[in-house]
Amino acid sequence: MLFFIYFSEKSINIILSNFEKKLDEIELLLNDKEYETATTKSNELYDLWKKEVVHIHMILNHSDTNVMTEEILKLTQYTEEKEDAESLASLHHVKSLIDRIINGQSISAENIL
Repeated sequence: MLFFIYFSEKSINIILSNFEKKLDEIELLLNDKEYETATTKSNELYDLWKKEVVHIHMILNHSDTNVMTEEILKLTQYTEEKEDAESLASLHHVKSLIDRIINGQSISAENIL
């Protein structure tokens, strides 16, 4: 059982770290006003999330994954419409959700008790 917990924590951390890197890339594109590329990357992020969320649902709280899905979808629309403020707000919301999930999944006395 402990092996499964350790393995699932590491898997989630790898997946979410990959998402953080992609979000950082999208943020740089938005700051540089490269909307077409940001839209493409946002859509790729959404497609990747849809593929990964199937596996993540087995481990994480569904409300967290549902909110992530909604925010990533919003991000794709905001970047397509060139909404800087909304795009960055959604992007940072997704980043904060990732941080919350990673911190909530870490094996620590605080999370176990």
